[in-house]
Amino acid sequence: MIYDANGQVQYVQLWGTVDQCTWQNLVSVLANAQPCELSVQDLQSGELLGLERFESNHWKIG
Repeated sequence: MIYDANGQVQYVQLWGTVDQCTWQNLVSVLANAQPCELSVQDLQSGELLGLERFESNHWKIG
């Protein structure tokens, strides 16, 4: 589910499993290929995480 207002995506609700490459492509599209502050809520913990921390928690980086 994608929620937008004032010509911008405000938040997106996603459920499922995806590989890291597909995830990064999705984030790039949603962010309109512009660097921006993104937060992700971890559904298991309910914690709001920065994008980098969310990714490092779910995929081995490096």
